[in-house]
Amino acid sequence: MKMLEKIRLPDRFVIKAVIGIGLAINLALLIPKGIVVLFMQDIRTPFLDYVMELFSFLGLGIMVVPVLILVWWRCGFLQFIASGGSAVFMAIMVQALKQGFRAPRPASFFEFSPEPYPFSTPHEWFSFPSGHSATAFFIAITLFMVFRTRIAFILAFTYAVLVAISRIYLFQHFFIDTVFGAILGFSFGYLAFKTGIRCDGRE
Repeated sequence: MKMLEKIRLPDRFVIKAVIGIGLAINLALLIPKGIVVLFMQDIRTPFLDYVMELFSFLGLGIMVVPVLILVWWRCGFLQFIASGGSAVFMAIMVQALKQGFRAPRPASFFEFSPEPYPFSTPHEWFSFPSGHSATAFFIAITLFMVFRTRIAFILAFTYAVLVAISRIYLFQHFFIDTVFGAILGFSFGYLAFKTGIRCDGRE
């Protein structure tokens, strides 16, 4: 099946992702801050609350661990070290930016909290950038670079986008926070694979 065929030139798919992120940046800069957050509140349902809580959980930093184990198994120890080190530097960068900007989250920006969510409570500060979005896009590009198939590309980035959306839906971040979190995760994840180590050596 074409969707399962190994992509010989994965960088072309990466370029498509970069274009998508570029468009998202333009939207993030053009759309007035808070509009997307308020829209998400207008479409809330009990079912969506649980779905978004699930995807938010899947964006926790701990989710990088099984992905790194997969990298070790598929690509070897050196790529595991490269990706693991990149994940650590990404986490440091995210926290440094959070502390540096100390940006208000929606609950502080709007000075109100929405109706309670099933498992989370909106925080008030350190909004920029979104750490969950950074983690999700790091995982997405890592999975794509490991498997290098169209289906991996679609599934991985669908997961990452849903994690980013969940953070806006749960009143934790603004759209611009998730976009720049995505840029960080994507960049650190992709650069970790520019080591010349091949992940298709077992074929």
